Amino acid sequence: MTTNINGPQNGDSEAAEFPDTFAEGRIGIVGVGAMGRPVVERLKARGFDVAAYVRRDEVKSELEDMGVLVEPDVRALARGRDFVISYVYSDEQTRQVAIDDGLVESMDPDAILIIHTTGSPRTMRDIGARAAVHGVRVVDAGGAWAPAYTALGEMSLMVGGDPDDIARCMPLLETYAYPVHYMGPLGSGMCMKLLNNAVLGAHLQLVSDVARLGRELGLDSYRLLRGLTYCTGGSTAMHLVGTAVTEERFWEYGGRFLYKDLTVVDELAEQLELDLGLIGSLNRSLLERLEKQHGHPR
Repeated sequence: MTTNINGPQNGDSEAAEFPDTFAEGRIGIVGVGAMGRPVVERLKARGFDVAAYVRRDEVKSELEDMGVLVEPDVRALARGRDFVISYVYSDEQTRQVAIDDGLVESMDPDAILIIHTTGSPRTMRDIGARAAVHGVRVVDAGGAWAPAYTALGEMSLMVGGDPDDIARCMPLLETYAYPVHYMGPLGSGMCMKLLNNAVLGAHLQLVSDVARLGRELGLDSYRLLRGLTYCTGGSTAMHLVGTAVTEERFWEYGGRFLYKDLTVVDELAEQLELDLGLIGSLNRSLLERLEKQHGHPR
């Protein structure tokens, strides 16, 4: 038996195949905010043994009421866990938690660290190298869509890492994600996630212009964007903005996450001397706009 994970490699049309593994696992998670909370809820509902590390007292109480063991620090969280999920806010925080705070060095040999936070593939590989010294495995798994999709078990994941490691993770990932796209070695998942968000940024700017032009033509923006979503000129970006209460509310909530991710894209392109082309040109003005609105991401 095999589990087919969507995502052809190197442009071919065959899905990667992995052996089925359905072993129960003890799971730890650090980062139980807007994105991580539905992951915890799905795992608990499925019957997994879940522990977490959080800082806010009110979140600790809520998790304990759910039956989640709350650990005092990431080192305590790591010990005795088969899997640890990192879903902190930024790439910088991912590196801080995994390396500086001692997460990977405290994990048991052969345990797997699953990184969901959007970040640089270089960060993933640096963490992977540090983890390997301690016999710990690492999988990068960038997620698309808002927390509401995770709550429904429909987060779209882009994963990188050793196929055997990913196969071991599938019983967890399938609890809150579908589909799961396998992209290649460690760091490949984040490469796809960054490209996804770079394209999303460009599309969102087109959506803003479409809404503006519609208003000038006397059209209702909500009806326009909802209608175009089902037409040949539609896009996921139109769906996201069209289903928001208002365009302003969409940018108020989603803008800071997009800005954080586009900043990583920009920094990676500079490091690799990568020409982002039209996507980079379009997103440059968006980055300036979002920086004014949200300040530099931390």
